[in-house]
Amino acid sequence: MKISLTHIILLLCLTPTLLFSQQKYDTIYYTKLDSNWVYWCDSGKCDGESISYYDNGNPHIKGTFKNGKAIDTVTLFYPEGNQKGIYFPYKREWRRTMYYENGRLKEDINIAKKYIKEYYSTGVLKSDSRWDHKLNTTMTKE
Repeated sequence: MKISLTHIILLLCLTPTLLFSQQKYDTIYYTKLDSNWVYWCDSGKCDGESISYYDNGNPHIKGTFKNGKAIDTVTLFYPEGNQKGIYFPYKREWRRTMYYENGRLKEDINIAKKYIKEYYSTGVLKSDSRWDHKLNTTMTKE
């Protein structure tokens, strides 16, 4: 593992927080295993509330996990600090919203409402896909 001066300074600044809270400051990455996302931290599968930072100190990924699975909202960030996306892992209510770096909506997937919407970086709807309970799909484009 490569440790930079930024990591050392960040660790020294966060030591009181690390000692007196359950929040973990890890390098979080994720892989897809058997069609499920698994989140990994420095010590193995993420467990509890965890947050990962870019070298510039801005957050990268923040979420709450149990045995490597997201159990609450996971938020992704761009290096500049603006929000890249939000993932809501609530079984049948699964939802993911992604944003362009300019802050405009890029993608909205909602399993409960059965749709996937994609947008151009200008904010104009690119595609709107919907399905019914029998997985019959319809797709419209603008």
